[in-house]
Amino acid sequence: MSVVHQVPFNLSASLVRELKPSPTLYINERVNAMWSEGQTVYHLGFGESRFPVHPKIQAALRANVHQKSYLAG
Repeated sequence: MSVVHQVPFNLSASLVRELKPSPTLYINERVNAMWSEGQTVYHLGFGESRFPVHPKIQAALRANVHQKSYLAG
C-alpha cells in the first residue's frame, strides 16, 4: 500500500484578495437581475447539456478539431 503525503493548502487573506470574480457567475447574476426586471433574456450558458449533440454538429467538430484559432469571417 502506498503512502500519500498531503501538503496543507495555505489560503492566505492576501491570496483571496487577489482572486478575480468568476465571469460565468457574473453573467448568471446579471441574467437573473435582468429577468427580475422583466427583461427578455435568452440565456444560452446552461452548462452541461442533458441532450445529445446533433450528428451534423459532431461531424463539423470532427472536421475542424485541428483549428487553433477563430476562423476568418
